[in-house]
Amino acid sequence: MAKTFDVAPDELYQMLDRVLGQYHPEIQTAEVSFGIVMVSKIDKEGTPEPALKVRGHEVVTKIKVTSCEARARGAKDVEITIDQHSWNRLATNNQKLAIFDHDLNHLELVPNNDVDDGSKQGPVLLWKTDSNGRPKLKLGNHDMEFGGFSATADRFKNDSQEVIQANEIVSTYGSSILPDGLPEATSKE
Repeated sequence: MAKTFDVAPDELYQMLDRVLGQYHPEIQTAEVSFGIVMVSKIDKEGTPEPALKVRGHEVVTKIKVTSCEARARGAKDVEITIDQHSWNRLATNNQKLAIFDHDLNHLELVPNNDVDDGSKQGPVLLWKTDSNGRPKLKLGNHDMEFGGFSATADRFKNDSQEVIQANEIVSTYGSSILPDGLPEATSKE
């Protein structure tokens, strides 16, 4: 069936503002504007199913920097689309806050490398702006990525890129990325 889109409730904007203020003050200072929509999809039997996927995998949200043209037409600087089905399955508000934090970590203000020595009048912006005077933004990549196939990891163990990647992530980022109660590093023999 077709996807349906709805305006997100105010509660989600409040959650986004909380994460912005606590962890992303530079984006808040730049007065980046956000639009949030909820998307849902119902199968032929009337059962909700995931509406957002990336490379075939279910995702909770997608974030997009809008074009300069869209901004001139009144669009927000950034659009966040939330999969209603996936969002409703999140167990806690902290999980929802973490999703917003993840999306906001993708956002980067394009730096203004032409900052002068202060001899000009007026404030000096630390980021570039577009022709509408809105902050220029780009989407950054994750600082860690993991991909692979469990079958390859099972077959080749420590020689597989899957296990090598997992071990590198744990050694680089430590136990903070592991669920509570798991040892720092594990390997199948």
